Amino acid sequence: MAEIIIKYKIRKITCDLRLKIDDKNLFLLNNMKISFHPRFGAMIYSTKEKPKCLSRIIMKAPVGFIVDHKDHNNLNCLEENMRVCFQNNNIQNSRKKSRIINLAKKSNLIPRSNYKGVAYQAGSFRRKRWKAIIKANGKSLFLGSFETEKEAAEAYDRAAKRYFGEFACINFN
Repeated sequence: MAEIIIKYKIRKITCDLRLKIDDKNLFLLNNMKISFHPRFGAMIYSTKEKPKCLSRIIMKAPVGFIVDHKDHNNLNCLEENMRVCFQNNNIQNSRKKSRIINLAKKSNLIPRSNYKGVAYQAGSFRRKRWKAIIKANGKSLFLGSFETEKEAAEAYDRAAKRYFGEFACINFN
């Protein structure tokens, strides 16, 4: 395994990013420049070509397929960390989305869950209940109503393992 430092500039701040790559794939970087794209990860290019995604080149991903990084780090281009999959498998492996809170909205007074697949149950303000929901096969499935947020997250984890298999992004290990 080799680590390569990529300089990445955001506005006026420059930071060093560490690209991990297998030794056997280092030849791909010969006579190439390396850059970073926040969405696609490490990009390689020569002066005559447009940038190409390094993980797609390493995994030889056909058109219509996605390269999924198991640890969610698109700079970790080790073959054991990547797998070729469909877009829906890649979505199944996504983390909980972060929210920007607008304190002026009334909806932000409702408690927000720290776990993927868990939401505060509407109409249960006095009972303080949490619900677990999973979207599988194009349908939203209600997994139940729970006393604690953690119980709801555990129910989501069980369902995610069942429906998504190896692509399940669970709340607890």
